[in-house]
Amino acid sequence: MFMPLFVLGTVIGALTGTILIHMGIIPASCYVNVIIISMAAYDINYFSRLLC
Repeated sequence: MFMPLFVLGTVIGALTGTILIHMGIIPASCYVNVIIISMAAYDINYFSRLLC
């Protein structure tokens, strides 16, 4: 159950990072950071809903 959450966070982060880079909002050097942050944010969001 835990690994699929990381995969979904990674896919969302990759898509978001690609869009932001192509729009010129962030530099390409921040691509990996966007993926890591979105993985963490997706997992935290999922687990916080389980606790409520």
